[in-house]
Amino acid sequence: MRTFRGHTGFVESLAFSPVGSLVASGGSDGRVCVWDPPAGQIVYEVQMEGENIGAVAFAPDGAYLAAGSHSGNVRLFSLAEGSEPVSSWADQGRVTALTFTPDSKRLAWSSYSGWAIDFLAAPFRVSVQHQGGSGHLFILRISPDGKTIATAGKGPHILLDDLQSPHNPVELTHGDRRGVWNLAFSPDGRTLAAALSGGVQLWDTATHSLLDEWKDHDDCVTGITISPDGSRLLTCSWDHIARLYQFDLAGGKRGPLVGCYDWNVGRLFDVAISPDSTLAVAGGDAGEYLVAWDVE
Repeated sequence: MRTFRGHTGFVESLAFSPVGSLVASGGSDGRVCVWDPPAGQIVYEVQMEGENIGAVAFAPDGAYLAAGSHSGNVRLFSLAEGSEPVSSWADQGRVTALTFTPDSKRLAWSSYSGWAIDFLAAPFRVSVQHQGGSGHLFILRISPDGKTIATAGKGPHILLDDLQSPHNPVELTHGDRRGVWNLAFSPDGRTLAAALSGGVQLWDTATHSLLDEWKDHDDCVTGITISPDGSRLLTCSWDHIARLYQFDLAGGKRGPLVGCYDWNVGRLFDVAISPDSTLAVAGGDAGEYLVAWDVE
């Protein structure tokens, strides 16, 4: 296990670059840091002064980094052009998640005001079109093929919608009164993993049927991800624990538990796995650092 120290507040959001080994972290100190894990060093940093960073995301081509705050600001940065944003959106509500479309041409985000998606056409200055009005969304994800957008929050359903024409979403009823805290698509897009306050569920995205569910954590499950090679499923919780499972990609089901970790970083908020599926990172509300460990 390795620790990366640089934040002066808790770490709420994490994301690996889809290309290379860089990982981004967003903290309550308003800092967005990009780390080189092998070196343990910050290679890029921006400061959103006075803002709590609720979400970070890399573009699939690795050229851009997006950050969203609890104050309602979304900013887009070019890793090659310095620390000034190349585009920004204000008054978006408390931003809870960010994701790019697989072609890197659009950026979507969820917030307490619903969700929005925008084209990133040069010079990165276009108007926002809000979609959905359910409010208080905690998470938003786009399927690997770029066709489906999944959103969830305090409501009783996970919503799956056609990204090209989002008007008639499919509702997956999860049954957790406190809602969904995080979502993750499997690499093939056939399974959607949901982190709930009371456990984890796996859904078939084609048949919209529940494939698997379990309750191993003792508090809200706040982070979930499936490794890019489809062999591992990683969760984290406010119970301070991260759990690593084998994953049956073909069947969309959890395999045996292969790791259980308490890194003394308090309540955990997010986890991520590297593009080569060998390294995991986690961040929480104590210690003012993030941790990395091998998951092979």
